[in-house]
Amino acid sequence: MAESAPTYDPQVIRDIVDDSPTAAFALDLPDGTIVAVNSAMAEILETDPDSVLGSKGPDLLAAEFRESARVALGLLSKGWLTGYQATRQFGSLGSAGANYALWFSTIQIGTCRFALGSVVPMSDNEPDNAIVHAAIPGGVVLGTADANWRITRISRDVEDMLGHLARDYAGHSFLGLVHPSEVSMFVAGLEQARQSLRTVRLSLRLGGGSEGWIDSTLFLETTTEDNPPAFGFAFARAMSGMEHPPFDEDRQRIENHVLRIVDEYSAVRAIAQLQTLPDCDHLPELSRLTTREFQVLMLLGEGERTKAIAERLFVSESTIRNHLSSIYSKFGVHTQSELLLMLRDIAQRIPQSDTSTGQASAGLTGL
Repeated sequence: MAESAPTYDPQVIRDIVDDSPTAAFALDLPDGTIVAVNSAMAEILETDPDSVLGSKGPDLLAAEFRESARVALGLLSKGWLTGYQATRQFGSLGSAGANYALWFSTIQIGTCRFALGSVVPMSDNEPDNAIVHAAIPGGVVLGTADANWRITRISRDVEDMLGHLARDYAGHSFLGLVHPSEVSMFVAGLEQARQSLRTVRLSLRLGGGSEGWIDSTLFLETTTEDNPPAFGFAFARAMSGMEHPPFDEDRQRIENHVLRIVDEYSAVRAIAQLQTLPDCDHLPELSRLTTREFQVLMLLGEGERTKAIAERLFVSESTIRNHLSSIYSKFGVHTQSELLLMLRDIAQRIPQSDTSTGQASAGLTGL
């Protein structure tokens, strides 16, 4: 008996795309056919939404980006990646030469799998990962690894998730956190990030400690051109039902999937910012900071002050002051000036050979 064709409600994917807070479109996997596009995306492409339907997603891009897009879609189709972020240009005349931050996230509706693409225009004076300034949600572990894949920075949030002190992970191989059966998936995802993408997202089991193996969402971004490369990472527990929400259940779950993209943008930006801080070898107290304290410290290093940090993270000034008080206590200082002076002195003592391999600070330019 022949298998029945995959089924889904087409209106559901159209609603998701129409409700997206950004320009957006959806591709059927594995062939990459466009099945939905909102008006904001059609405006970027200088066309009407209906005329785009049925064409291939990679063909929307400028010619030099199409092959890497096909490779990435293949990995999404196989489940080796569950998402990725990249800087791309489109082929339409009006947007030619303009850079866009493109975030793909997989979503399953009924028996069909799709790639949901969200597109954000980038300004000329903005780094290509500066998409959204927002507070990273709780429970996200932030860190970096060097070209030998040894963990060089990691936030204290790992203690709640994996059950060991953050300082116990510093200096150990990141591969030790990955379930043995999924190491090849991790290596393939990191290689894809190195070759052609800005950031990739994978669903892996992480841990192996007192909490056992935990279904997790992992973001990877390479920070050097070495092979193998140094990289930054962010990971959190996978949210049950969020990776592939079925269309016939609570609509709120599907809406949450779209809203979660904003949180992912924040985590991606924070990965790159981590390179502005010393590593745990040069500043062991770093492993006592939570991810949110990392974020406050990085913005402080960019030259921001309490009011501006609060505005950028959409929290109150008193919340930022509480974070700063905690940071001061952990570093044994009493004021912002003392904190910034300490970080600058450490950065100046770090050998240049260390910074070139991603093992330490890339320079506290905001200090």
